[in-house]
Amino acid sequence: MLSKIFTTAALFAALGMAVPAPGDKLSNGMILLAREADSSGGHLEFWGYAEGHEKRTTEAEASLERRACGGNIVSCYTSNVPDGNAVQNLLYELQNFQGTVPQAPRSVCRETNGKLACASWSTDVGSIRPTWLYSAAAKTRDQCVTKGQSGRAREVNLGGKCTSQCLSNRRDGC
Repeated sequence: MLSKIFTTAALFAALGMAVPAPGDKLSNGMILLAREADSSGGHLEFWGYAEGHEKRTTEAEASLERRACGGNIVSCYTSNVPDGNAVQNLLYELQNFQGTVPQAPRSVCRETNGKLACASWSTDVGSIRPTWLYSAAAKTRDQCVTKGQSGRAREVNLGGKCTSQCLSNRRDGC
């Protein structure tokens, strides 16, 4: 296992690409909370905000929280389109991941052959089980990714909290 990690790190270094490590930061303040090995020999990345630097909930998000939830109403977009194979691998891992999920992530990503697929959500829902993300992600794949688009599902129930969930090639939103 360690040789595989070192080989992957060496490959990224040779290609001039950095392997994300816990604590790495995006421009919007999100940090890599954890990078966990998955069942397919890859890794799932869990991204969130450092304690005290949470993204503020907008009034629209608060209004969404108060509504009935679970409709997974999907809209598709032409920007930030994820790779179909990366999405398939991400969906597989959302259903089967047995590793540790860090407290309060805001996205989970899977890279396949250098291409990224991420499921991200708009509000802090606290601790999460990756299986909660599967239904809206699969519906978004079926309605958007198969047509070469990214997508957002609204009225998604994640552990009893209502939010929006995106499926794209971005770690930090749609």
